[in-house]
Amino acid sequence: MTVRKSGSAGAPDTAGTEELLRRALAGEAETVGVSPDALGRIRGSVRRRRARRWVWRPGPLRVGAVAATAAAVVAAILAGLGGALPRPGGTRPPNPAGAAHPGRPVPTANLPVYYLGPSGVGGRLYREYHQIPVAGPSAARRIEAALGAMFGLPAADPDYRSPWPGGARVGAVTVDGATASVDLTGAGTGDADPATARMAVQQLVWTATATSVLPGQATGLSGVRLLLDGRPATSLWGTPLPAQPLRRGPAAEVLAPVWVIDPQQGTVQGHSFTVNLAGIVPGATMRLRVLGAAGAVIIDRTVRLSAAAPQVGTASVAIDDLPSGGYTVEGYVAPARGGGEQWPDDHRFTVG
Repeated sequence: MTVRKSGSAGAPDTAGTEELLRRALAGEAETVGVSPDALGRIRGSVRRRRARRWVWRPGPLRVGAVAATAAAVVAAILAGLGGALPRPGGTRPPNPAGAAHPGRPVPTANLPVYYLGPSGVGGRLYREYHQIPVAGPSAARRIEAALGAMFGLPAADPDYRSPWPGGARVGAVTVDGATASVDLTGAGTGDADPATARMAVQQLVWTATATSVLPGQATGLSGVRLLLDGRPATSLWGTPLPAQPLRRGPAAEVLAPVWVIDPQQGTVQGHSFTVNLAGIVPGATMRLRVLGAAGAVIIDRTVRLSAAAPQVGTASVAIDDLPSGGYTVEGYVAPARGGGEQWPDDHRFTVG
């Protein structure tokens, strides 16, 4: 270990030496695991050495004592770590998304993930929120975690799906300005028609840009550069891609016309809760229906959204004093002149 000195010649900065040593040891302690009694053994070793060797004298002897103590501490740590310190010029193995250092809780975040809906609504996008392990608070790490879930975590609603191949993985995510570069591995070969391939790209872009909105911010990234196995993607599964960076398509062309946002599929609610809805519908009017476990209609009412198509409108409806049991909440559009219900979306949940 080399300690650089500062100040006038012949006057070593021992305070600076001690501070550099403290920072180095603190940095390593944050990134590696040691045995539970290592710290006590190290402190005991230092105390014993200080008791034998420390002499309070001005000048070079004091510097020598500091250097001897530093060497002892570093040697003890190296022995306890089994040589785990990185070699000069090397890099540490990457910490996979969600992995935590030994003894630390895994940090998680509630992140939006988009999925494709059934073909009856044109394979449009629906959004779910999932509590996902995240390797760090940056936009890049959040995108990495959300896309990893998009590939590997099935949607809670069985009506939603992801068309990406099973071997698709996130290789790397970097952020430059308002654009995220996403390098995927195992995603270049798939079997999908052009419409599904284009929607899969929008699924990735909407997930990445929505996830990039950090807590306390109103907006996130606006574009995604897609790479497949390290090379810029010009097509996906035989379908040409638009010029990069890729942007969100118009909501009216990409998002499902009706969403049930809350309650999410499979959740447990209290006896009083709020139903949150979204839709891109003419006239900003849709229907809300709640069914009991046996299919009996508990609630059926018209809901007015905050905006009409082509804008995304939202609405919140308070439900009070619902008895314990299983329920289904449905959102749909009722045609003005008869016919079947349009763009239905439903979630099953429990009140308890």
